[in-house]
Amino acid sequence: MMVEITVFDRQAGESRVHRFSRAPVQIGRDPGAEICLPHAFVSSRHAVVSFADERAELVDLGSTNGTFYAGRPLPPNWPLAIPEEVVVSIGRIELRIRHLTGTAEDAAALAQIHAVMRRLRPLHVALQEAQASLSAAYQAAIAEIPNDRRALAEVMIAREMPECEG
Repeated sequence: MMVEITVFDRQAGESRVHRFSRAPVQIGRDPGAEICLPHAFVSSRHAVVSFADERAELVDLGSTNGTFYAGRPLPPNWPLAIPEEVVVSIGRIELRIRHLTGTAEDAAALAQIHAVMRRLRPLHVALQEAQASLSAAYQAAIAEIPNDRRALAEVMIAREMPECEG
């Protein structure tokens, strides 16, 4: 059995689709979660989806702001059965969770891909933080250059360190 979870951010209007062949699927703000939702209204370990054979369920892990199903908050640590498909929300995030059928080969490939993604996710988070720090440092450094030399400084820095372009 496989589960597909579509994450839809109502504010940004963006969707991402995730497929899992192995449970549990952790959902939360923690960068190590299989579905990382880096928003203040999401708890670090917000919820988990478990599945085996033909059964699947979602459990809110006692999150601060809750998980909502049909407009009502799910009781903490109480399993919500997922018959074929359910839609729940966490703040402005909508999660559409559904069962998929696939071959054992598909499941193995997805498991391998998700293992790689779990290894890369902390590095990706660190890269994003480093890029933000670099951009801030670049802006501060350029502000120190006199206005009449700023264009020259920007060209020289861009030639030597293109990732600094700000």
